[in-house]
Amino acid sequence: MRDTSLLSFNNQQSKFMSRAETVLQAIRELSDSTALELTHYLGQGDNSNYVRPRITELVHQGKVVSSGTRVCLISMQKAHVWKVKP
Repeated sequence: MRDTSLLSFNNQQSKFMSRAETVLQAIRELSDSTALELTHYLGQGDNSNYVRPRITELVHQGKVVSSGTRVCLISMQKAHVWKVKP
């Protein structure tokens, strides 16, 4: 593997981890929020791909759980709400 490829991989990995940490912090601050509400809170508009993959990752790590469902304040559709696992 070329040094440049490894450097690129490491840069992408650190961006991924910082985004997951950002999403985790937003869930701490806005407990019981939908993915779309978190996306808007983080200034990403309707780009839910910014948040949803990170929520999945955080669920697999055991850091976040669904606390049920309710109507999202933005989409007005029923959606899961997320909280940091106690």
